[in-house]
Amino acid sequence: MQFRPIISAMRRNKVGAILIAVQMAITLAILCNALFIVQQRLALSKRPTGADEANVVVLDNQWVGNPADIAARQQGDLAALRSLPGVLDAFATNSVPLTDGGSTTGISLHPEQKSATALAAVYFGDEHAIAGWGLKLIAGRNFNSDEVVDKIGYTDIKPPAAIIITKGLANKLFPNGNAVGQSVYEESLKGQIPVVGVVDRLQVPWVSAGGWGSKFNDNSTIQPFRFVSPYPTLYVVHTRPGQAAAVIQAAPKKLFDISRARHG
Repeated sequence: MQFRPIISAMRRNKVGAILIAVQMAITLAILCNALFIVQQRLALSKRPTGADEANVVVLDNQWVGNPADIAARQQGDLAALRSLPGVLDAFATNSVPLTDGGSTTGISLHPEQKSATALAAVYFGDEHAIAGWGLKLIAGRNFNSDEVVDKIGYTDIKPPAAIIITKGLANKLFPNGNAVGQSVYEESLKGQIPVVGVVDRLQVPWVSAGGWGSKFNDNSTIQPFRFVSPYPTLYVVHTRPGQAAAVIQAAPKKLFDISRARHG
């Protein structure tokens, strides 16, 4: 290709040359911005979630219709999943890290505060949640079985009997002391809740660069609820090392053997 005729034509038509230069500059700016966003998204996605990621399997379960015995069916499902070879534990929840969907609440120290001390993600889980995710409990204790109750969908508003929080949230709320044994005020529930345990890390669900959750990545709470809902519920299954692939194959078959009245 000869460039001299092209350069000559551009000299005669300076407006066209300027437009081409502007288009190239805009295209380059868009490309750089896209690469920057991708890099940020990858960096956030690579942050440790706190869960035993390589050995955690997440199943999406939704019943056909709205059966009256969802709570009993769910407990039957989880018992069956825990009985599978290679499974350490399992529980039901509303969300998991990196899914980009979940619930948020404001956490304060006193009900008279005008603004929350910190924002935090809300995860539901029973006494199997810590083992089900493979989290590291660094202070306090797990939920007692008598603290765990059914939560019938999101509109079933009730204060939890206790709460487990992440180290990141604990440091924000109680920078000068131990969080265990303290009480926090949960804005959406309008009540004081005792902190019974602290886990090392449990990342929020959201991973958008600069988006929701990006300023409180490690602020999470676990509330002692068995999440019972006719809408999609997540079963989190913690496997033994190297057993995740086998459990991914076996778990759906096991659930459909129990009942086929669920969406595939």
